[in-house]
Amino acid sequence: MADGVKKSDGKFLFGWIYVNFFTWLVGLFFILPFSIFVDASPIVLSDELYTLFMCLLFGALVGFKQWLMLSKWGVRPILWILATSLGFGIPMTLLYWYDNSLPWYAPIRHTVVPLILGPLLISICVGLAQKWVIRVAISKPTLWVRANVIGIFISQVLYIIGLIFLFFLINPVSSDAGELLYGLVSTIMIPFYGTVSALFTGLVLLKHGKNVDGEGAELPETS
Repeated sequence: MADGVKKSDGKFLFGWIYVNFFTWLVGLFFILPFSIFVDASPIVLSDELYTLFMCLLFGALVGFKQWLMLSKWGVRPILWILATSLGFGIPMTLLYWYDNSLPWYAPIRHTVVPLILGPLLISICVGLAQKWVIRVAISKPTLWVRANVIGIFISQVLYIIGLIFLFFLINPVSSDAGELLYGLVSTIMIPFYGTVSALFTGLVLLKHGKNVDGEGAELPETS
């Protein structure tokens, strides 16, 4: 049992949060230079296909690193990576297409609705896709979806509060400085999403994860 994963093991929760934060951060800085390479290549992609490709790649990277910690539960790598990749890629591409299809004067563009509904849609899609694979690891897989949604929702609320603060702080001084800080905060938020979501999904794993030994074999529950 010493080599296994225990539901009460706080070290696992810390490791799970760290892996998700680090992977989202690495994914961000990996995709940025990779996108420059794609732009310079002779292959011409539409904006939608380009967005889909980059988001699928990001999701696959996140899924692979997550699976390394979930493998003891018998989570199948191909299914987990595919579910995570599609969970990110499809909704993000649809949101990108929808955003570009709206005229700049559309009323919805000037509200917080897109800032809330967009990330929630992505979290639901990722949670639902992963739910069907994580069933072998947790007794209540529906909670996995809820954990993803709650984590992203809290992250996005904090993000909006930060944007409002920056608007009142920077906007009267310089629009250029405001755009710079807006981009900086938006970039920082990417690994923050993964960190907060990992906190809640990690708690689900600790509370409802099945006991397994070091080889991935399920152990009986103990009181």
